[in-house]
Amino acid sequence: MRVVFIYLFSFVFVQAAVVSLQECIDKALQTHPDIKAALLQIQQRHKEIAIQKSMMRPQLSLYAKYDISRTYVMPQGGAFHTIDENGWGVGIALNQRIYDFSKTSHMSAYAKTRHQIAKLSFKEAKALMRYQIRLTYATILLQKAAIRAYNYDVKTKEAYYRQAKALVKAGLKTKADESRFLAALYQSKKRLTLAKATLQKALKKLEYFTGEKFSPNDSFEEEILYKEFKNLDYTNVIDNNIQIQMAKKHIKSAYELLGAKEAERFGSLDLVMEANRLSNLSQYNTTSIALSYKIALYNGGRLKSQIEQSKIAALIAKKEEEVKKRAIYEEVDAILIDLKELQTRIEAQRAQIDFAAVTKKIIEARYKQGLATYVELLDAQTAFLQAKLELLEAFYERLARYFRLEYLNGK
Repeated sequence: MRVVFIYLFSFVFVQAAVVSLQECIDKALQTHPDIKAALLQIQQRHKEIAIQKSMMRPQLSLYAKYDISRTYVMPQGGAFHTIDENGWGVGIALNQRIYDFSKTSHMSAYAKTRHQIAKLSFKEAKALMRYQIRLTYATILLQKAAIRAYNYDVKTKEAYYRQAKALVKAGLKTKADESRFLAALYQSKKRLTLAKATLQKALKKLEYFTGEKFSPNDSFEEEILYKEFKNLDYTNVIDNNIQIQMAKKHIKSAYELLGAKEAERFGSLDLVMEANRLSNLSQYNTTSIALSYKIALYNGGRLKSQIEQSKIAALIAKKEEEVKKRAIYEEVDAILIDLKELQTRIEAQRAQIDFAAVTKKIIEARYKQGLATYVELLDAQTAFLQAKLELLEAFYERLARYFRLEYLNGK
């Protein structure tokens, strides 16, 4: 019973030690500053909506004024006389926008669209973060697999070297054999060191994304490297792509701003109510209720230029949407072509590995019998290693293409 408990405990411990891809993504989306900044932009745009809504609400203001010295005009005996005296006044004013030819409604729609763009930008930031983490995770998987291959190669070269030394002592091989195997061993260790350094950099990059610490000894979901995405949907990539959705919203916001600028030419109608208490030689109250219409007759061409500017911005937004669509279509087509080529390459590399393994065994046997040279033996081992590495690289490139398709689909 105790043995079973220890086994189960060990199994749970091993399972818990695996760094999963989804955990890395979730951690980054919760803690990364880019994501938090994008979330704050949503809140900022939401305040713009509140600002535009306030434009059609009553505007209440209070004022107070004290005149240290003011000249007052008074009629006396059919003539006007002046007197300098201090004075003061307090008042309250209410201004209610009644109609502004839909300028405010256009600006409100503009603010709402910008808020929607901020939400899409937040969604895009998360999608990009997921894509970057997936690529980094795939790089880690590739380098860990490559390190295993290099470790095997180093052990093989060490065995070759020890064998060559023994054969030299026995007088069956020359010093050239021993030296060549030693050089090959050093070269293999060099490639192993480089792969470890690349892995370390990828782990550091993953740390920057997630805020967590990782070690080369950590376990990762290695089966992901060999995963096949057979049912990946790319037919609706234009509808799902977040940048295209943002481009559409930019077009809408440009036209809303254009509508607001065009409406600004017609001015606005306001209801104005005032109540004042004045003290200037005598004290009295004043009240007024009025309709006020204000229109700009001339502003130096500013408004006309702003309207033209808004029209151009709308046209640019439409062209940018078309450019993005074409770029995405082109990229998706290229990815699909690459995936077909990679599948063919993977199948070819698998066959190449089988062939290289058989060749290596034959050369090893021939070398022991003195029927093959050390050059032939090293070439056979190099061909076997190269076939394994090229297969791993093909798996990585296929996985990277799948991850790119997921990103383009907004996932």
